[in-house]
Amino acid sequence: MSNYHHGELKEALIINGIKILNKYGIEGFSLRKVAAACGVSHSAPYKHFKNKEELIEGITLHVKDEFANALRQANETYKHIEERMIGVGKNYVLFMMDHPDYFKYLFSQGNPCHIRIEDGKIQAYDDPVFEVFHQTAIEFFEFYNLPEAIYVANIIAMWCMVQGMATLFASGTMQVDGDIEPLIEEMLGTKLKLC
Repeated sequence: MSNYHHGELKEALIINGIKILNKYGIEGFSLRKVAAACGVSHSAPYKHFKNKEELIEGITLHVKDEFANALRQANETYKHIEERMIGVGKNYVLFMMDHPDYFKYLFSQGNPCHIRIEDGKIQAYDDPVFEVFHQTAIEFFEFYNLPEAIYVANIIAMWCMVQGMATLFASGTMQVDGDIEPLIEEMLGTKLKLC
């Protein structure tokens, strides 16, 4: 059996839990399988999660927090709003490419971003990733004094673009020889000029 220091087992359960979910789906997911993958006793996961539903909730929070942090990093790295907007989109795509297990979990296990549009405005969303993306887009539109009437359509178009790019590249459907970042930046920059 493996020995984990304080806090390490919880993280190991989450990381291995993502792999188990991706392999077996929710129906085939169990704390017993995750414990075996971590090399610990079947009772060990219960020190951190009372049942498999709580572990799945912990996995979802972990993945979305890590993803949102990658987007926040772009906002901290770049000064100009256009660079920040491109950086957020680029980090979105690169994060999914660097974390294929997260990508598969988020977009094949029924973990949608809950976005609601009412009265021509994005009224509600329950997702830290979209929150960062949405707020950066609003700041971009406000910086260039763009009319509020275009916000929703352009936010959705930009979201679809980065999600589409992430899907193509993370799934291996599209491959690029060499450094992919300049291509991503060029594509996102072209979209921003059309706003």
